[in-house]
Amino acid sequence: MNIKGKKKYFYYLKKILISVFIFFLAIVTICTFITLFYSDKIKDYVVAQINKQLSTELYVEKIEFTALKKFPYISLVFNNLTIKDAINSKNKKDLLKAEKLYLQFNLWDFFKNNYKVKKIELSNATIRLIVFKNGSDNYHFLKTDTTDKENDFSFYLQKIILQNTNFYYVNFINGQNYSLQINRITLNGNFAQTNYSVIASGNSFVNHIKSGQIIYLHNKNLEFKISLDVNDHYYKFKKALLKIGEINFNVEGEFIDKIDNQYLNICIKGENLDLEDFSKELPSNYYSYIANYEAKGKFDLIACVKGYVANNNTPEVEILANLKNAKLKQKYTSVALNDINMNFKFSNGTRKSIESSFIEVNNFSGKLKTGNINGNFKIVNFKQPNITLNVNGALELNTVNDFIHIDTIETITGNIKGNIFFHGQLAKVANFTVKDYINSKVEGEIKVDNCTIKLKNSKQKYANISGDFVFNNNDVIAKDLKGNLIINESNIKNNDFIINGIFTNIIPYIFLKGQNLNVNADFYSNNIEIDKLLVVLNNQQNNTNTNNNPYNFQLPENLNLNLNIRIKDLSFNKFNAYMASGKIYLKNKQIIANEVKIGRASCRERVLD
Repeated sequence: MNIKGKKKYFYYLKKILISVFIFFLAIVTICTFITLFYSDKIKDYVVAQINKQLSTELYVEKIEFTALKKFPYISLVFNNLTIKDAINSKNKKDLLKAEKLYLQFNLWDFFKNNYKVKKIELSNATIRLIVFKNGSDNYHFLKTDTTDKENDFSFYLQKIILQNTNFYYVNFINGQNYSLQINRITLNGNFAQTNYSVIASGNSFVNHIKSGQIIYLHNKNLEFKISLDVNDHYYKFKKALLKIGEINFNVEGEFIDKIDNQYLNICIKGENLDLEDFSKELPSNYYSYIANYEAKGKFDLIACVKGYVANNNTPEVEILANLKNAKLKQKYTSVALNDINMNFKFSNGTRKSIESSFIEVNNFSGKLKTGNINGNFKIVNFKQPNITLNVNGALELNTVNDFIHIDTIETITGNIKGNIFFHGQLAKVANFTVKDYINSKVEGEIKVDNCTIKLKNSKQKYANISGDFVFNNNDVIAKDLKGNLIINESNIKNNDFIINGIFTNIIPYIFLKGQNLNVNADFYSNNIEIDKLLVVLNNQQNNTNTNNNPYNFQLPENLNLNLNIRIKDLSFNKFNAYMASGKIYLKNKQIIANEVKIGRASCRERVLD
């Protein structure tokens, strides 16, 4: 650029800067002029008009006028404002309490004596909205008939801003209860019109959002960007993005919001959601179930609510989720269930009640180290649950124990595979009864291979356990069930067994007190040491042996045995019997032995003279 060009450039720049300065000076002059000569007039007029339109008490500590702070709007600032409940009662509480409330007017409307409130800004406030059981509320504080042809004051809202505001909403008719701490919310729209569009954005902390006894959100950060069309009391989402904690959702649908008529048809959708983030956002009472696990993976979610929510109506609720290639790792053992896939569905059913609600899990599958598991699950009626379960799998028992961490097991090894089908109904939630078991259906077969198990605080262990178990309702058939009871680690072959037979009523016997177990089986053993078995029984029953008798024990009351016995080597203290056989019966705490045969017997010491 030559010298002449530079001079021309600086000449125009100087003119622009001077013009901008003159413009701002004019603005400041006009605002100062308005403040000095019109502020009291405007304050008196607006306050008078507001008092005409209010149907409840308003208290203000101080009112200020500013034309610069919110330019290009001129503003009335209400400091330490309180609006009481709009109810007919002497004992009114606060509907609104705010440190500052800005009523903002367009500067150009002012010169036309047209005082239209275009914008409201509220900060450091508390809002309490209540709908009472009789249908009345506490927040309709404007008089229904405020017609005044000579009145130039009106609310023509286009923008609402809430900052640092505690918001509470309770509807005693439909059981809605909301509590939020609003950091900042901005609403843009022609709110004075019947039909208009709204653009809203903001972030808040949700203390709780409840509907009846159901808590939908609790102690969560909430961010949103929403665009919707409004037609009187009808609202339709055009676009809505919702972020709860670290989880992002899209919102679709529509709703009607009237005091006595609230209708919802809304779906919340999330794609490729992070399972770890989602699990952390669960309410604490649900998160406690998976607190010992780390969840990783992605899933899709659709949650829909449709129907009326007023006058004790309950809407339809349906939740669909699709989990793919997820991982659930035990925090303390680092054992993980990998490649988890499943389809999940929840619905409150055709009657939209706890009785018709159901959860359904289909196509579940996962891998636990070298093992795998798959199946389906369904529970219907949360009041008297009807449960259907179908599971197939092949697993390593030590891995299973490391994953679910059973406190009573010290060590366990071996493998298990098979399938189980269960269908039954519980009379009460979390309360299994005899009738529940009798009416349930259990089928399937489980194969155990080379299992060794030792319980905590136990001196003995069960080793080399293998066999097949066939389940038929409450009965279990054992096929070639074999193993060892190891009391002395130096001789692992002691007290071995092979059992073929049926265990009748075994499931109620295991889980319920007072149930009888009937065993009808063939029993074979290479070696049984009766004296050592009696010591084990004595220790398990915690008997107090005042006579130092290590063989003191009590026969179980609810155990009935019918056994065909064949034992190659049977011993009791100094007595040995070889090739012993016979029939053993146990009933009513009495043992009867029939058809006893012994190939030969010996005694290492003379016991009697």
